[in-house]
Amino acid sequence: MSKKSPTKIIIDEVAKSQKTGEDVIVESLFKSSESWVSEICHAQPEEKRQWALTNGAIKALKWKTGNIPRAGLSMLIREDDQELTCRVGMNLYVENPKIPDASFAVLLSRQQDFGFIGGVIELFPAVRVDMDIKNFRNRMENLAQIHGQDYAELSKGLTRAFVPKGTGKNLGAEAGFNFYRAGLELTEKNVLFAKEAFVSALDGFKDIFVRAKDEFAVEDLKIKKMCWQKHLQFMKEDDIGIKMSLEQGIPMDFFSFSTFPPA
Repeated sequence: MSKKSPTKIIIDEVAKSQKTGEDVIVESLFKSSESWVSEICHAQPEEKRQWALTNGAIKALKWKTGNIPRAGLSMLIREDDQELTCRVGMNLYVENPKIPDASFAVLLSRQQDFGFIGGVIELFPAVRVDMDIKNFRNRMENLAQIHGQDYAELSKGLTRAFVPKGTGKNLGAEAGFNFYRAGLELTEKNVLFAKEAFVSALDGFKDIFVRAKDEFAVEDLKIKKMCWQKHLQFMKEDDIGIKMSLEQGIPMDFFSFSTFPPA
């Protein structure tokens, strides 16, 4: 019997969790994504950590290999009388300048009177390969069309999400979705779309990774390291999402462990 690929495992887990709660959906994506990242890194997680919150917890894994100096996968679940908020997120930083860094996340939040979907599907190219960006964007556009979603609306603000104050210069986020700015309500239809967007993004990134993994120009490495430094500075000083998370009790130590680039 042939062994299932990590991507196939994710799809199966998503199918199983179609009619379950938000926490089970996120847990299934986290568990399956661990296998996916380990396959990309050719290694098991280097370190695992947890953080207790006043109404929940965060669990995170970290990988470090020769060509992937940092990959982080995390799951947050917060629950009390006022809310149930669940989030799965992955950040992947690849040494090869021709492979973009990736940030994929889905957040499902059910409040007392409403529910919404947040998260991002975004690539950060250092040395831009137009074919890869185009193929990834087409994948996201096709998925949106299948689910009756507006790609233009869902990607609104994505390319302006990483612009340091006073510079006007975009640091590179593009090609996917910005769920936070799309106004997606927490309906069964939208949850299915967000889950499949996460899965499809992993699959699309793997296509890029496999195609370009042997294309490596050492002289371009300084470009990637410069990008990491700029992203780290932005995330520490200007990133709205991180600022809001800190205000909500998420420790900075979590971002240093799982989210920040290896600058």
